[in-house]
This record gives sequence, structure tokens and C-alpha cells, in this order.
Amino acid sequence: MYLTIDLGGTFVKSAFMTEEGTIEQEQKVKTPESLKDLLQYVVTLQKQANGNLDGIAVSSPGTVFPDGKVGGTSAIPFIHHGNLKMELEQATGLYTTVENDANCAALAEVWQGAAQNVSDAALIIVGTGIGGALVKDRKLHKGSHLLGGEIGYSLLTVNPEERTVGQVSQMASTRAMIRNYAAKTGRHVDSISGEWLFEQAEMGEKTAKEVIHTFYFTLASLVYNIHYLYDPDVILLGGGISAQKSVLAGVKQQLEVIFKQLDDLVHVMPHVEVCQFRNQANLIGALYAHLQSKETAAEI
Repeated sequence: MYLTIDLGGTFVKSAFMTEEGTIEQEQKVKTPESLKDLLQYVVTLQKQANGNLDGIAVSSPGTVFPDGKVGGTSAIPFIHHGNLKMELEQATGLYTTVENDANCAALAEVWQGAAQNVSDAALIIVGTGIGGALVKDRKLHKGSHLLGGEIGYSLLTVNPEERTVGQVSQMASTRAMIRNYAAKTGRHVDSISGEWLFEQAEMGEKTAKEVIHTFYFTLASLVYNIHYLYDPDVILLGGGISAQKSVLAGVKQQLEVIFKQLDDLVHVMPHVEVCQFRNQANLIGALYAHLQSKETAAEI
């Protein structure tokens, strides 16, 4: 049995899982305020397993280096100091792996989800910002500087005369959609959520519908760019927003709008689907990353 942990800014989710990916027991607690508190929590979980653990698999925000250090910034500052993998191994005595959360979500789909029957895939995770991951030959493509799949930092608009640019996360995220609605209505951003906007649109509220269609167009533009830069077998949409039934159809409709403006292009439409896993994706993918790491280590 394995202990899997999904580190989030508000909550930490954990689960005991079998090697086949079956979740035996899952729980959620408020995110600890220090590394010491996190380690104590993990040791408590280890004791609950009564010595029946083969390893620990962690899904983490930030840039995860091969040695287990977590770079960048996130809503959990203490994980970016020291070496998270080493700290966990010293506290528990168990082989531990740490992988980026977006990469974990992608691996869950590769292992048992919407990408399990393809070789190459791209994942777009729509949330407060935009996350992503690239899969090549069923393995993560991280790039020489660990920037592979960091599609939120790519550019969606460029103004050559003013020398200004617009990043994907600034334009195609849930936060961008909320800001757009607030600007049009004068409503405070803190009173708006993505879920609320979709509810308003379903009731026929005009501005909400306009803002959501703008969101679909920008997201479709990102899909288009990935399609022509990478040409994977499938492009998957994930994150909380993907649970909305209208998202997939809305993005596909806006892809048609884009292609109609490009008459000189041979129309090879991308294969776009939504992720199969949502709330448990990071736990499942973390375990798959762990199993892959163990297999690689055994071969060396």
C-alpha cells in the first residue's frame, strides 16, 4: 500500500492506495502552517497504516527538481525551503517521490484516464491561472529547464508597436473571466466565482454569457496554438471549470470560428476532450509517478 499526498494552498488531501491505483481511504485537512507540522501529519498517517506502506507519493505546486527540491513560489511557502523529498524520507524512513501537481494530473489521465490509449497528450488545467503538462510517448516532457508544459506563461497576444504582450494566464483563466465580468458590470471581483458566472449564464444573464463566450475563444486560441506547436493525439481540459458541461462544446465551437478565419489552412481539427479525473487526479498521478520512479531506480 502507498500513501499519496496532494499539497494544496488551502487543504492537504491524502489517501492510502493500492499499487493498481485503488483508493482505500481518503481524507482532507487544512494545510499545515509549517514543514514541522506537515511532517508530523505524515508520520501520523504512517502510523495509521501499521507499517503496511511501501512508499510515499506527493503532488506539489511549484517547480519540482529531480532531487526533490521544490522551486518557484506557491501558497505553501515552507515547501520551497530545503528539500521536501529528503525531509519526508528522513521523517518516515520510506522512499518518497515529489512531482508537480499539473504533471500529476496529466499522469493520472495517461495511466487510467482520457489519455490511456494514446502516446502523446497535452493537458490544460484551468483555474485561478493556467497550468499544463506535456506527455510524449506516455512520459512527461519537462524540457531542459523544467519549463515543458508551463503553457500559462506562453503569450496569447502581442502588440509589436507598443511592445506589450498578454500571457495565457492573464487572458484564459477563471480569474481573467471574473475580472472581465467585474469590469463590465462594476461588481467587485470578490463577489464573483466561476461557478456563479455559469449559473448566471444558464439563467440567461447577457453579460455573463458574453464573458463566458470570450473565455471560450481565448481558451480555444490556446488549444489551437498547442495543436500546431505539438500536434498531440489529444488535448485535455482540466481544472474545476472543466466540470461545466458546456465547456467542451463551447471551446470546440470557438475553434470553428478560428479556423474559418484561416482559409489558407488545411483544416486538421485538434482532438479535444475533458479530463476524466478531477478531485482525485493529483493523488492518482502522484502514485503513477512514484511507481515509474521505482521502476527506473530498479533498472539502474
